[in-house]
Amino acid sequence: TADGGYLVLGYSWTSRGTALLKFTADGDILWNKIFDVLPFLHNIVSHRVSDGIIVASASRVLKVNDSGSVVWKKSLQINGFQLHAMGLSSDNGVILAGKSSRKVVLVRVSSDGKVDWKATYLLKDPWFSISNVTKTSDDGYVISGTKFNGPNYENPDGLVVKIDSKQRLIFRKKF
Repeated sequence: TADGGYLVLGYSWTSRGTALLKFTADGDILWNKIFDVLPFLHNIVSHRVSDGIIVASASRVLKVNDSGSVVWKKSLQINGFQLHAMGLSSDNGVILAGKSSRKVVLVRVSSDGKVDWKATYLLKDPWFSISNVTKTSDDGYVISGTKFNGPNYENPDGLVVKIDSKQRLIFRKKF
């Protein structure tokens, strides 16, 4: 963090919720917050933004300030959405990358919690995972991951999807 401390995100079995802790540089706990709005059995991702932390899991997103208080929370209405990764956008918001069946799903959430846009990109097979989403110099995004050749995760290939600033698909490649 800006003050030299650390943020740690995990799951609290005792409290049955997602835990966000802030530590000093010396390892003392400054605060510990439990959020029951974030489901446990899903990937949990977070990004530091200039005025807080945005945390997401499954189809839920929340922003907390530097004291750990919830600024806003949002439930995304995307049928079957599985969150895989989160990246930063140019204006202190985030881009969520996941999948729903055979589709790569991107959701752009602004710093105030508004969903700016949702876009889907059809892949031929349902067996893929997303590792990363990164903003590109042309204000688009590149999504990387792994494509599998069957439900048992056999013969994996690399997967790259590039979209432009208007959410148009530029290319989808496996390697």
